[in-house]
Amino acid sequence: MSDAERITALERRVAELEGQISMMWEMLEGRVAPPAQPARPDPARDAELLDALRRHNKIGAIKRYRELTGQGLAQAKTAVEDIAAKLGIR
Repeated sequence: MSDAERITALERRVAELEGQISMMWEMLEGRVAPPAQPARPDPARDAELLDALRRHNKIGAIKRYRELTGQGLAQAKTAVEDIAAKLGIR
């Protein structure tokens, strides 16, 4: 990459970052609403988690729950046990 190409790429990146900073200031000042958060998947409807429960693979189900939610081990274990109980899986 030549020096001119690097400079052009850096100028584009600086412009992009300036736009992001401007948007953040507008959000802080209440002029613009923050971007909507993507909907989180419902772990109780996740095919991989449900399959693990049906195969009595509780560890796999807990691992999948944690992947979906980002929760800790204890919270995931409790939630997976609740899901299993609602489905009548022991």
